Amino acid sequence: MHKTATILASALLLGYLITEISVRFFPQNFMALLSIAVLGFVVHGFFIARQTQAMKETASPNRDQSKAQGRGNNRPKQNRSGNKNHGQRRDRHADNRQNQNRNNNARKPQASSGPKEEGEVKWFNRTKGYGFIIRPNTEEIFVHQRSIVSDDPQSRPTLTDGERVAYVVSKTDRGAQAEQVVPLG
Repeated sequence: MHKTATILASALLLGYLITEISVRFFPQNFMALLSIAVLGFVVHGFFIARQTQAMKETASPNRDQSKAQGRGNNRPKQNRSGNKNHGQRRDRHADNRQNQNRNNNARKPQASSGPKEEGEVKWFNRTKGYGFIIRPNTEEIFVHQRSIVSDDPQSRPTLTDGERVAYVVSKTDRGAQAEQVVPLG
């Protein structure tokens, strides 16, 4: 809303100035009016571009992080190929990994010391990386992809609906969760 109001106000001011200058100094000369209008629109374009850039800089989420990291200026890094923002993109990915690790640490289950149970996979979404297992007492228990034991470290472990599995129940701050999940074949 603020951006629209600024553009509208500057356009009205520009129109007024063009009209006043052409009427006072160049009456009945349409070429002068055209020249003044073109010049005014070029100046207006630069003004809007500058305002847009200033608004983007103040709204940038990485601005505070770059200052906190001691970078002082907000100019994007430029890599050898001439692409800008490469360093900021890498910093955002590093921040995402740190946040993910923080979230994973907050959800860490207590030691898996409970007895092993067997159950059936109710559903598992490989894309999201989680699902639910039906326990012997017909309750459902959450299972995350990182809890699945796999022989192949190169592939992403997954479960299929209806598959029989063995697991250890652990308590987390969000409730019971299946850990050390092993497909029974």
